[in-house]
Amino acid sequence: MCDRPARYGRFSREALWKHCCAAAAVSRKIALVTNVVASDEAYVAGLLHHLGTILIDQHLRSHFCRVVDQMDDLTPTYQVERKVLSFDQGQLGAYVVGRWHFPEQIRDVIRYHAYPQDYTGPHAKLVNTVTVANYLCNRIRLTSLARITRRLPWRLRTRKLD
Repeated sequence: MCDRPARYGRFSREALWKHCCAAAAVSRKIALVTNVVASDEAYVAGLLHHLGTILIDQHLRSHFCRVVDQMDDLTPTYQVERKVLSFDQGQLGAYVVGRWHFPEQIRDVIRYHAYPQDYTGPHAKLVNTVTVANYLCNRIRLTSLARITRRLPWRLRTRKLD
């Protein structure tokens, strides 16, 4: 695995791994401070939230390169993925971990971390925790796509994690 070039355009595989590790650590810290979800669960969810990106990079590389080529600084990544692939990395990652019988809450985080406003299930606290961690990591330039997220998803700007 990971036998393809580690960089393409604005994407860096090394930066993706750093981002996922940072998101895991920040998710755990948020969980410890807020006490709204289990810290170990938050860590695992943060670590795996971009599993779909890894899969697309490795198994659909030419399509992944088209996604990277079409990205701009204003359009959310998942919208570009849907345009190019007809699905996004969250949908793919959630499907795969569902097939692997991962816990539902991990699947839900992978599926909805980029658009938590669409989530209506029972694991909103964990989804929101990882969404905030993902946002914070992106804001400090721990991102795999050299893009800085400007704003938190609308629902989280006015809500508490709990």
